[in-house]
Formats: sequence, structure tokens, C-alpha cells
Amino acid sequence: MTIFEQLQKPIRLLGYLIDRIKDWVVASRFDLSAKEVALVYKLL
Repeated sequence: MTIFEQLQKPIRLLGYLIDRIKDWVVASRFDLSAKEVALVYKLL
């Protein structure tokens, strides 16, 4: 069983390009915008 098969909640993958660096964040919060998730992780 993979980790994706073990998840109980839906998730989304958010991609960012900041200063020519690609970054990816997995989030389960659908009530937040992508920008708000980036701010939580201090990506912006």
C-alpha cells in the first residue's frame, strides 16, 4: 500500500515559481487560496 492509498482526505498539489526556483507543496486545506497556503509556508 502506498502513502497515497493511505490518505483519508483529498489533497491538492500546489506549484510555485519564486526567483526561478520551482517548489511544490501538498495541502489538504481547500478553504485557503494557493497564495494563502504559500504565505503559511512563507514561500512568498
